[in-house]
Amino acid sequence: MEIAIDKNALSPELQHRLEEFEAQKAEYLEQQRAFQDATQETARLRAAAKALQAEADGADSEWKEMAKEHKADQRKINAQIERAVSLRQQAEGLHRTAEVREELHGTQIVGMADARLNLQKKAGVLNAAYRDERFKELLATAGLADVVAELFALNSARVHAERNEFERDISHPVLAEEFELRDRIEREEFGQMMADYCKGSAPGRGAFEVAGVPPAVPGEVIAGSVIALKRLKAAGGEIPDDLDSRGGNYGPVQGLRRV
Repeated sequence: MEIAIDKNALSPELQHRLEEFEAQKAEYLEQQRAFQDATQETARLRAAAKALQAEADGADSEWKEMAKEHKADQRKINAQIERAVSLRQQAEGLHRTAEVREELHGTQIVGMADARLNLQKKAGVLNAAYRDERFKELLATAGLADVVAELFALNSARVHAERNEFERDISHPVLAEEFELRDRIEREEFGQMMADYCKGSAPGRGAFEVAGVPPAVPGEVIAGSVIALKRLKAAGGEIPDDLDSRGGNYGPVQGLRRV
């Protein structure tokens, strides 16, 4: 069963809070877009540097082969050497640029992790508020209380009838504790009966969510707690290892996950 949520039917307060959430989510999506653009450009620089390095290696091989000839043209050899040096310098320049850009990636990763953790917290609060609001709204449905009360009374009458038949067959008086236990069982049976009745038609848990967090993008680091976020910030956007006072390494810090 699918539930269509009419956000315009929410209380004014919840609508206002949801609008603020959506504005913050839009900022987070922009952070993700900027991060993807930055990482793609860095990857392009790395690929270009690799291609230039390969070209420089090829130029080195060429002038070395030319130098083996008896009548080698020194000018051509010099030209190839200069070309190899120039290509290698260009490759090194691109590598350095990429390395500096990766520092920017770390800053972006920390910013996204902070924004995402904040969004997750706010989404949880908003969804809880919506569920409470919707619960009260459904309880106020005209005639619902009468129907539920009659169902409960009918179930109680059935259980009491079965209880009376049982009590006629036992040889000892029913204790007060037994009555309390049976009353509790009666309520539990009623709840189970209603759950069985609704089985198959009840909406999934996600149907009662008005606020959601977008999926993480490749390379993004998700922080599962404030403590994990602090560790990520201290490491400049990298997932640090968990070290003890004696230098023991327990692997990556718990609560941080790279997508």
